[in-house]
Amino acid sequence: MGDECSKIILNTKGKNEDRVDRALIDFLHYVEKSSDENVPEDCDERLKHLHKKIHQIKMSEEIGVSYMKMEERDRLIRDEGLRRGKAEGRAEGEARLVSIIRKKVSKSMSAADIADLLETGCEEVERTMELLGAHPDWTDLQVAEELLRQEATSEGQE
Repeated sequence: MGDECSKIILNTKGKNEDRVDRALIDFLHYVEKSSDENVPEDCDERLKHLHKKIHQIKMSEEIGVSYMKMEERDRLIRDEGLRRGKAEGRAEGEARLVSIIRKKVSKSMSAADIADLLETGCEEVERTMELLGAHPDWTDLQVAEELLRQEATSEGQE
């Protein structure tokens, strides 16, 4: 890579233990499963020290609570990301429909004919056509996002 660095790839599932230092093998086994069983009596002192510190952390109630809060925060962030991703994906899909409707309107097709062609409700096509007429400068995505916002608002009122 031209950066004069050496790259070492460590694999906890490695099979050539005869070619690797015993301390590294013990460490990789410990990384795989950090338990008392994976800390051999004759292992490197650094691994024993690491295991002791990890054990202390696991036994600490304060750290346990902090860890649980962190896990909950991470779950909430992940859920929000999924929700946003679905919403963005839905908006993009809706924008494709808006694009088709825009093209069909430019060819003077009626809402009923467009709805029939797209196999969707006439009311949905009419709402899209109204927004396109009211905001001719909007992109397909902006129209789609507004349609989804209106849909969410009307669902909230029901």
